[in-house]
Order: sequence, then C-alpha cells, then structure tokens
Amino acid sequence: MFKKKFLISVVMPVYNVEEYLAAAVNSVLQQTIGFEDNIQLILVNDASPDRSANICLEFRSRYPKNIVFLDLKRNGGVSRARNLGMDKASGEFIHFMDSDDILDTDVYEKTIAMLRQHEGEIDFAAVRVRFFEGKDGYHALDKVYLRPDRGHRN
Repeated sequence: MFKKKFLISVVMPVYNVEEYLAAAVNSVLQQTIGFEDNIQLILVNDASPDRSANICLEFRSRYPKNIVFLDLKRNGGVSRARNLGMDKASGEFIHFMDSDDILDTDVYEKTIAMLRQHEGEIDFAAVRVRFFEGKDGYHALDKVYLRPDRGHRN
C-alpha cells in the first residue's frame, strides 16, 4: 500500500483575510496530532489585495517542510483555489478549511480516530469550526454536531 507523506493535508484558500489568517493557521499548527509530523498545510492565496500573502509567506518560512504556498496572480474563486491546493496534497486525508475559521486543538485527532473506526463506511466528514467570518463562538450550524443520543457534541 502506498504511504502518503502526511496524515492530513489542509487546503486553505486565502482571500482578503489578513485580520483572521494567523489565528486560522495557528489553530492548525496547534493540533494534538502534531503538526510537523502529520499535517501538510496548503495556503492558496487567490490574488488577495491585502497582506494575506505576506502572512502566508511568514508561516511558510517557519515550516518549509509542512507548508505549501501557492500565490495566484488572478482571482479565480474558492473552488479553483481548493482544486489547485488539492493537486498539491500528499495527505491520507484532505480537509478544506476556510481562512477565517478556527479549529479546536483536538479536532483532527478525533476526526481521524472516527474515520479509522468506520473505515470504508464514510466518504466525507465535516468538523466543528469557531470564528466563522470573524464572529465569536462556533459556526451558526454548530447544532448539527449535537449527539442527540448522548446529549453532547463530538
């Protein structure tokens, strides 16, 4: 069986998010599964007019083995950015993350454990995010993560 270089590749389109980008990237860096050993972060700057590209380059200079930076010269939208990022992914799993969201530190640990437990049964999974579009708290659709049988969230 072919072994991927990373456990998970995170594809993050970047456009006009300099205010939130560092927090989003740091939430990936702080994952309990260990960033340097297990996570590839692909930052796709979609011709952002703000300082987002510079922020991406700063992070890539700190983690050149884990962070891929694609700097698009023409804005093509989030789908194009995700597709181009996915082409560079070498992880066993791929996560599309918005650049204005924050992950709980154990989200990849829990998600990958669940995917492994249900291998062959799940093709797609969603994870909880906070700080959606710069707002405090969890995403407005967070209620979908409630476990009615247990009365709590995963």
